[in-house]
Amino acid sequence: MLATLRNQHRLAPLRSRSLSIREQYELFQDVGQSFFSLSVLAIALGYPTEQIYALTQRFLQPQDPVAHPTTLVSGRTLMQKLQLRPGRHIGQLLESIRLAHAEGKVTNPDEALDWAQLEVQRLRN
Repeated sequence: MLATLRNQHRLAPLRSRSLSIREQYELFQDVGQSFFSLSVLAIALGYPTEQIYALTQRFLQPQDPVAHPTTLVSGRTLMQKLQLRPGRHIGQLLESIRLAHAEGKVTNPDEALDWAQLEVQRLRN
């Protein structure tokens, strides 16, 4: 219940617009299994039910990369293929790949590695 109350602010944009894919991704990551109680609270507070329904449908689909992101490549694969050293940047790259997958920018491991390579180059410049 505390997680529900703590994350209530994330729904505020729903009063005037739909959440972007990134906002939906971050919402699902932050609230996890508390999503259902958050959606009930949102309905009770008068948020648009159509938008809550759409989010709920997304959450109920286990293969949805926005609500339930999957790892297209492992940290070990990133290090091997891109010749990277272990460190916090590997987790950041993996998170970037999960978000890119949710946004439809990458769909398979090869695209994920290409995405990661571009991210590494961007960060180095």
